[in-house]
Amino acid sequence: MEENESETLIIKNYNKQDKISPIQIIDKNIIDKYLCCCCDSKYDLTIDEYNKFEKLKNETIILYDESNQEHEKSLNELLDHGKDIISKNDIKEEKDYWKILGFQSHNPRTDFRAGGIYSVLFMNYFMRNYNNEVKEMIKLNYFSFGVVCIRITFLVRLFLFLSKKQDIKNQQLTNKIEGCSRKELKAFVYYLSNDNIILLDILSSILIFIKQKYIQEMDENKKELNFLLIDPIIYLGIKCLGKALNNSSKKRNDSLVDLMQNEFNKENQNKLKI
Repeated sequence: MEENESETLIIKNYNKQDKISPIQIIDKNIIDKYLCCCCDSKYDLTIDEYNKFEKLKNETIILYDESNQEHEKSLNELLDHGKDIISKNDIKEEKDYWKILGFQSHNPRTDFRAGGIYSVLFMNYFMRNYNNEVKEMIKLNYFSFGVVCIRITFLVRLFLFLSKKQDIKNQQLTNKIEGCSRKELKAFVYYLSNDNIILLDILSSILIFIKQKYIQEMDENKKELNFLLIDPIIYLGIKCLGKALNNSSKKRNDSLVDLMQNEFNKENQNKLKI
């Protein structure tokens, strides 16, 4: 274990059951700001919950590696989805697919530095399940479907502490995303324990909200500013995720996606301030 890594903290609840506190997920100085340490212990993670969280985190922090055959296979799958969606009349060379899909160059690998391999997996998941949504997104001016997917993946991971410690430490300097509360984290891991693709559904829901809100905001007065709308809408989507997690209840057996949609509907009634 590295010198600056947190030591594992096992605590006992009243039933003598071992638990692990969420303070193991991030450094204590970050917790003091983002996770209130004085919160009731009912928001501590059980060992099983902690292990599920760590498993997901270890999957999401993997960088894209073009020498990895599995990574390249996932990227080729993304290209195949693009070929199914994009009209051949819009294509002169095969590499043009990447530009139409909203990447910054004809080589999308360089764009995956922030989102890692998980952003590729997310895009494949979304394109398999929301074909018509993708068709609409790639027609929007300045929307950049690929870049937006990567950005969402990166920021949601920061919010849920599914990032490397250094990324979390730097987030206050480079992003407007604050980490979720202990209650929200506990709720997220509850959903994770019952649904191993919940993060993909969260990302998909936020992406659809971003598209809808983007179109709503694209009036005549903001056309010249539309490229500035993306990040504020992503922040708004993540804020809705936090509210949905905060309002969830095991007793009601809430659907997180439905709770998020309720929050999205509220925000759709308001004009975005940038």
